[in-house]
Amino acid sequence: MTGRDKPLLLLFQDEARFGRMSDPARCWAPAPIRPTVGLALIREFRYFYAAIGPQEGTLHWLVTEKMNTENMSMFLKQIEEAHTDRHGYGC
Repeated sequence: MTGRDKPLLLLFQDEARFGRMSDPARCWAPAPIRPTVGLALIREFRYFYAAIGPQEGTLHWLVTEKMNTENMSMFLKQIEEAHTDRHGYGC
């Protein structure tokens, strides 16, 4: 089956970032208590790629440490390998 003979694969894709950022700030405390907090901003994130195929009811996802071209290419390769019988990006 050549690429032109394969049925089209339609996917809807999105990326998201989930995580936390600590931000110590001033707060009220009764006298004579004056707590001290060292300033240490913490940023921890995970990046999620997801694609759904409504025609087949499929879901593909990938969780990574960074959102970059390399990880997006890895995600697209994962989809391509799962749908060798369909025509789509990179097929």
